[in-house]
Amino acid sequence: YSFEHSAPSNVNYYRLKMVDIDGTVSYSNTLFHQKPACLEEKIHFAPNPAESSITISSPENTPIQIKIYQVDGKLIREVEINSTSQNIDISNLVSGVYFVVFYTGKGIIKTEKLLKE
Repeated sequence: YSFEHSAPSNVNYYRLKMVDIDGTVSYSNTLFHQKPACLEEKIHFAPNPAESSITISSPENTPIQIKIYQVDGKLIREVEINSTSQNIDISNLVSGVYFVVFYTGKGIIKTEKLLKE
């Protein structure tokens, strides 16, 4: 027997209902599965709004490329981090809204708005 849950939530419970040839019904033990947090949920930056720098935090030493874009899509800054925490200087940016895009070898994993004061 096999089953693929096409749209699992973060927490799932599974058990089998088994029906014998003679019609007898029994149930398996209930299994619990919790979806592990993905890298997208673990990466963040602070403060926001920011004046002079932001700190990128990740619980893993996964190489992450960060690109900061203006609202019109123009690339302003590009940084690669290989540690769990790194400061990025944004003091040269004019006040306004920017988009911080996080990339790994698998492509874009997250986009967040940054308000530069």
